[in-house]
Amino acid sequence: LIFPIFNLRGECVGFGGRALEKEVEPKYLNTPESKVYKKSEILYGLYHSKEFIKKESLGFLVEGYFDFLTLWDKVIKNVVATCGTALTEKHVKILKKLSENWIIFYDGDLAGKKATLRAISLFLKENILPKCVVLPEEEDPDSWVKKSDLRDKELMKGIQELTIDAIYFVLDFY
Repeated sequence: LIFPIFNLRGECVGFGGRALEKEVEPKYLNTPESKVYKKSEILYGLYHSKEFIKKESLGFLVEGYFDFLTLWDKVIKNVVATCGTALTEKHVKILKKLSENWIIFYDGDLAGKKATLRAISLFLKENILPKCVVLPEEEDPDSWVKKSDLRDKELMKGIQELTIDAIYFVLDFY
């Protein structure tokens, strides 16, 4: 499956590919870094979601294309995803221009929790104290949203019930 990746001006600057069958390798295949496509500066879906983030004065940060698309499909339009890379300082600077209210919505496994800790530290460098969604260990945003079968306000309420301040996330982790 191929995902077109757009910059803030709506220009297609790269593609993300994902195998749909478990035995197919590589699982992910992305456009290589270039002058036009810099993973450290591009966020998947930002071109489409930036106005929703501004309007809501709130954004959700997820890690994957499917996480983004599932939330978008369930009418949460104020969402962005990293493009096959970890969150960077440049990403957070871009996000801060849109809102200072962010919810980190990463996978519930140990790798997702460690990525959340790293993201929290990057947001703190920009004087943003994010909130964090704490999912069960076996879930990611895509699977949890599909399993919950909630939409619109009910989905937002379900997410809010799993959301804690970043400080509590850090304390709970350690």
